[in-house]
Amino acid sequence: MNPIRFCALLSLGLLAALPVRADDVCSAQEHASADAVLSRARAAESRGDLGAALNLADSSELRACGDGASAKALVRSASGQLGRKAEADGQLQAAFDYFIRGGWLDDASRVGLKQMAAEPSNFRLASDMMTFMRENGFSDGAGKIRGNAQQQAQQALAEEGRDFAVRSPRLDLLEKARNWLQLSDEPLTPIEQRALQRADAYLALDYAFAMEQALAYYEFAGHADKTEAVRAKARRLADQLADGDNWAAAVELYQIAGDSERADQLASQREAKAADTEKARKSEFQKEQDDLEKELGL
Repeated sequence: MNPIRFCALLSLGLLAALPVRADDVCSAQEHASADAVLSRARAAESRGDLGAALNLADSSELRACGDGASAKALVRSASGQLGRKAEADGQLQAAFDYFIRGGWLDDASRVGLKQMAAEPSNFRLASDMMTFMRENGFSDGAGKIRGNAQQQAQQALAEEGRDFAVRSPRLDLLEKARNWLQLSDEPLTPIEQRALQRADAYLALDYAFAMEQALAYYEFAGHADKTEAVRAKARRLADQLADGDNWAAAVELYQIAGDSERADQLASQREAKAADTEKARKSEFQKEQDDLEKELGL
């Protein structure tokens, strides 16, 4: 489960459901123990130890058998104070968590947007904040996150355009742009078109690396139907190279074509031939050495 959603459900759901006095399940001793916990929580709050007060008031013991209304009020008060202090200290994530814990959802939304403004390229943060905004009905907040996501997607596309080179593909940037665009709820058409453009360009080339990239880009673009054309071309190229000196490239191309058996067979044949050639070379060299030594009377 998304951590923000879990936290919100835990804090809001459980706090809202705290019993005033669960006489049907708790013994007198358990009630007394829970009341003692509440007293300790109030004492902690009085001496300014808000963290201890919050943890005590939010304890399972107090939730089960204590004064639910008083515990809920203490949790809300302590978490609000801690959240405001954390925000003032620039600890935005801690502030957000405190506000969630105490049910201060408007404050959590505000701090969440401050986090996004400070870290606009943090996709995980943006995704978590979008979940929070949607689940709690903050349409304005969700709209701001969508706007940032669109901007981040455009930046990733622009970076891909600058950095791409045939020998240095940047599919990672297209993946980044796609993730941001999905978060913005915008169509993925620009990403798919760019990926298809790259795939077609690679398919027009005639070597193994290009075929590998063509496969990767077609699959990324959701055009698995075009991968057969890539594999067919890889096989044709492999067949052309199999009997020549560049047989290693043919092995790689057969692998890309999906014919591992032919790739292994060719590699074994050529390696065995190379071994035989080397053996014959060494034998000829030794014969020449022996003839020379005989001629010199050595």
